[in-house]
Amino acid sequence: MGGDRCAAAGVGPWDQIKQDPSMWHFGFGGRDMERLVAGRERIYLDRFWNELSRNPKRFDEAKRQHYSALYAQPGSMRAAFAQFLAFSQDAADNRTFLAQGKLQMPVLALGGEATFGPMIGTVMWCVAITLKCDHPGLRALDHGRAAAGDDRPGRRLPASPFVS
Repeated sequence: MGGDRCAAAGVGPWDQIKQDPSMWHFGFGGRDMERLVAGRERIYLDRFWNELSRNPKRFDEAKRQHYSALYAQPGSMRAAFAQFLAFSQDAADNRTFLAQGKLQMPVLALGGEATFGPMIGTVMWCVAITLKCDHPGLRALDHGRAAAGDDRPGRRLPASPFVS
């Protein structure tokens, strides 16, 4: 279970996250959506580059043309939409998994300031007994288990046990 560019589906504040108007693409897909985007892949992709990237200028015109052409190939948008449409099944699978209990091993949560930031810690706290992080907005959480030889909940831990 994990979040790549978003929180883990079905975990913690998932319902609030997917209702955020800026996350409309989470439920966007299917034949009608493919037809709406066909020939307009650049418009669809510009939204991600312009609104969701940390630095939109990193996607210069040449890169935008390149990726727009790739996504315009047959089946490409269907595959892109499938990633988001799979969230419903991911949410069901994650809830089933969590019904068996939280993860027993330490979990490292990394939230970038341009993505989910400290929210990723909130989400991962819902799935792990021990959460370690080195984000100013997050704190290490320990639910009944000693971590790194310190059994005080809520203490800040460096990421060094995971990252050198």
